[in-house]
Amino acid sequence: MKQTNYESKTNKKKLLIIFCCIALVFAIIASAVLFLYDISDRYPLGIVTNISLKAKNSDEIELKIKYVLPSGGYSVREVSEDEGEYISDGMIDYDGAIGKYRIMIDFGDVDLAKSFATKMDENGVISLTKGIRASVAKPSDHGFVLYIGSNTPMNVETVEKGELDLIGGTIRIPITFEDR
Repeated sequence: MKQTNYESKTNKKKLLIIFCCIALVFAIIASAVLFLYDISDRYPLGIVTNISLKAKNSDEIELKIKYVLPSGGYSVREVSEDEGEYISDGMIDYDGAIGKYRIMIDFGDVDLAKSFATKMDENGVISLTKGIRASVAKPSDHGFVLYIGSNTPMNVETVEKGELDLIGGTIRIPITFEDR
């Protein structure tokens, strides 16, 4: 059976569409590989890209920490009022810069995006919302500690050896406030 001119044109269009789809898939894969290579070259440990807060109700907020390509885990705990704070080579007395009550999130093999440096004031403090502030410490050659502070007592569920998705994701940490 002989193909008509119309069938021949239809087959050529189908082949063109299939070819374009295949080329698009290869372009997407190549872009993803180059993106991951670029990120891993600049931030070999992985990176925290964003920190934000969302009000859940009048006495609870959710801390959201977005990250990409981590190679370690994290932990979360409340910090006692008399505990110091980490610096690069040990611990110093806490000066109260972010509030009387603190929560500590410790990242093992993740770095903080360089864009956070522009959000810090001259004392290294980031204002997240009214009354809630953050500071960052780098107590070792890899990873960092994020302190969240307030003058209102805070409670958080302790997390030990929290796992991070290998490609990226968001850590959601509920924080409740109590009146004293």
